Amino acid sequence: AGHTCSLETYGFSQSAGLRAENEELVSRPGYLGVKFRFAGSLSFEADVCIPGRFSVYNALAAAAVCLHFGVSEKNIADGLKNVKVKGRVEPVKVPGEYTLL
Repeated sequence: AGHTCSLETYGFSQSAGLRAENEELVSRPGYLGVKFRFAGSLSFEADVCIPGRFSVYNALAAAAVCLHFGVSEKNIADGLKNVKVKGRVEPVKVPGEYTLL
């Protein structure tokens, strides 16, 4: 009793305080990811090197925590862009015109 805390909602709906818009799959040689725009509490383009909506949700959650602790938009964007998860959509070099993930 008597305790309060701030609440940050995130997701894809217009009612979310922090939301993702314009989600787009990015595929180029040696890279597969997703880019989107943060809207609401933050406003910038983000690029995450793991494709899928779950990656956008994870990025939203991480950004909400960063926002709470005062991390700048630039640092959030840089951090998300540089996330690497071993074994997740990791390109493996093979001969020829193929990409093995």
